[in-house]
Amino acid sequence: MPGKEDEGQEIVKWLAGNASRDIFVNIMEQYHPDAHVGKPKRASERLRALESDSVTDSVEAGAISPSTQAGPALRYEDINRPISKDEISSVQKAARTAGLWRFCDVAEHGGFNI
Repeated sequence: MPGKEDEGQEIVKWLAGNASRDIFVNIMEQYHPDAHVGKPKRASERLRALESDSVTDSVEAGAISPSTQAGPALRYEDINRPISKDEISSVQKAARTAGLWRFCDVAEHGGFNI
């Protein structure tokens, strides 16, 4: 996932240490934002976010209208982008460092790996 390469590095270390260094690994890079990712947050989500930021007092007092308080915030903003080559490379490097060696690389013929 975008911005989660630290988690990916920990996962490959765990696999090497707890499963097997001979395990077949596919570090997927095809993630792209879809479904609800990147769409505007619903009003109820904006209100919950504001409550946690203690803006609720102003809303209750009528100083801020509920429809404009959070602006056009997007759902799941932290993963609203494709994965970068650097993020993929850092997880691949961690996997190799951990001793993993069996990777599912892109098929040169353009088809599926079998």
